[in-house]
Amino acid sequence: MDQKSESLLIDESMIKQLENDTSSELMPSMIKIFIEELNRRVNSLAACIEKELYDQIEKESHALKSSAKTFGAVKIADLASEIDTLCKNGSFSLVSEKTRLLLEHAEPTVTELTNKYL
Repeated sequence: MDQKSESLLIDESMIKQLENDTSSELMPSMIKIFIEELNRRVNSLAACIEKELYDQIEKESHALKSSAKTFGAVKIADLASEIDTLCKNGSFSLVSEKTRLLLEHAEPTVTELTNKYL
């Protein structure tokens, strides 16, 4: 992943808004919890995609799109939203491709959040 695409992983204005809505003291623990959730859901998505468990993929992606957006993980949120919609529409042929893209973006997203905010 190149430098330009990595910079599109996190929307810092969303992190600032979350900090304004809560507190700067809470941010590190909240980000740690989000990273744990992201890792848990990514692991679940990886297992589900291998078994073609589209109902579970839809549930995981639906939950992930909201939390990722809250924490400014815009690429993850966008991909999770696409996966959720594809599952709802029964467009399963594209679900694997989009899920693999999401999986590829998870680690750089965690790294960027960790380096900037923890």
